[in-house]
Amino acid sequence: SISSALPVISKKTVIDGRTQPGYAGTPLVLITAPVAILTPVLDLSANESQLLGLKISYPGAFGTVPAIRINSNNNVVQGCVVESCMEGIRIFGSDNLVGGTDPGDGNVISDVVGTGIVVLGTAQRNSILGNSIYGAGAVGIDLGVNGVTANDPGDADGGANGLQNKPVLTSVTVGSYDTTIDGMLSSTPNTAFRVEFFASEACNASGYGDGKTFIGFTNVFCWSNGEGPINEYL
Repeated sequence: SISSALPVISKKTVIDGRTQPGYAGTPLVLITAPVAILTPVLDLSANESQLLGLKISYPGAFGTVPAIRINSNNNVVQGCVVESCMEGIRIFGSDNLVGGTDPGDGNVISDVVGTGIVVLGTAQRNSILGNSIYGAGAVGIDLGVNGVTANDPGDADGGANGLQNKPVLTSVTVGSYDTTIDGMLSSTPNTAFRVEFFASEACNASGYGDGKTFIGFTNVFCWSNGEGPINEYL
């Protein structure tokens, strides 16, 4: 329980809550605050740092103060739980990994007042993979703090994470043995993308997201016309 702001992480640092005795996949190290602190709980300003297996519950913060701010490059945030905060994770740097593709890599971000994960400014190539994001007051993932960004042909616009286009799903068919998902991703021509699928009990108020339970993924290749068909059996 912290009563004042923690220092900014200004040197390469690894904070690994998974080393806590008794850890079995659920964070045992909880960071919370009894009073409002007007800075991020954990502020990564050093490259190549890691936050692993931590839980942050911070109901007292004001405004858009995130639980975690990444203001540097090549960092990793995995296996963490962020709940009841104003905002989950705010990314200003590039080439960061939030979550991952192996079991236990994903973070859980739930019941935040604002946005689950925000990518800002000139930040590029940030991988947001396998995370459970739900119950956000705004949207699950926001590129550029603009809310839902409209897709553009060939994804030629620029901005945070290239304002990556979102896939458009046209049908979901539930069968006796599997579920078929069809759709299209319009993005950078001659480029491969990983598209992840999630299930939630309820839709986000915006109509886009959230993604509570990871149910699978597919690799989509956008051809020379920038169109990549989605046809996946789960």
